[in-house]
Amino acid sequence: VPLKQAQQRIRRGEVSVDGTVVTEPRHQVVPGVESIACDGSPVPAGEHSFCLMHKPPGYICQRHPRDPSVYDLVPEHLRRPDLAACGRLDRDTTGMLLFATDGGVQSLLLHPTSRVWKEYTAVLQEDCSALRPGAQAAFEAGMQLADGLQCAPAGLEAVGASTVRVRVHEGHFHQAER
Repeated sequence: VPLKQAQQRIRRGEVSVDGTVVTEPRHQVVPGVESIACDGSPVPAGEHSFCLMHKPPGYICQRHPRDPSVYDLVPEHLRRPDLAACGRLDRDTTGMLLFATDGGVQSLLLHPTSRVWKEYTAVLQEDCSALRPGAQAAFEAGMQLADGLQCAPAGLEAVGASTVRVRVHEGHFHQAER
């Protein structure tokens, strides 16, 4: 269950700990010691699952009934309703994608205040020498994109004739591409 949904269910009084209804999402629970129930059904204190996938092109990173999704590629024995991708890659982007059932880990990896660096390798249509002079310094200082979005300091490094490595800790829409 996504964090926001869980918080809403707790506030509505649908969750109990050791038989007592809890309405404060920040209520501390000792897993495996206290029993948790949602709508009267026990919630197992199972272990979290993590898996890595190399995302091929042509798949989106969200659950969608009509579009091919990375969730369609997760082996049947690993599928769980609470398994979620920790981040997103564009439909045509390939790369490593982490899945987790631990909402705390997901939040830690995705929330900008955590400042977890993500690294992307991009192949340019032109030679790296075509990069604007000062592009690396602009990335490091935190550049403003054409639509006015101010980005936090990031990294840009030429690693081949037409290949660059981009390092960001934010997750703005198409940030690395733009």
